[in-house]
Amino acid sequence: MLLMDQWPFKGVKEKKAIKMIMNGRRPEIYTDVWNSTDPSDVALKNAMFMCHEQDPKIRSTSREVETYLLEQLEKIDPGRLDTWPKPRMVS
Repeated sequence: MLLMDQWPFKGVKEKKAIKMIMNGRRPEIYTDVWNSTDPSDVALKNAMFMCHEQDPKIRSTSREVETYLLEQLEKIDPGRLDTWPKPRMVS
């Protein structure tokens, strides 16, 4: 969604999309996005690939994806995270 500015499998009924994903199919990506060397696009594509691994034993955890994206943001825009409000912990 973030890379393509549209929902994955747009126009496909949910049950069919689920079946496609279970069979290893992934959403299409525009050629210009696929070939982009923009650091933000590259980071988002890599995070997407981390999530698309079919085998849950190999697939990255949400925490690993979060860590990767935060590291990439720091490389792209150093110090940016320091300006964001700190999340409040809920007990």
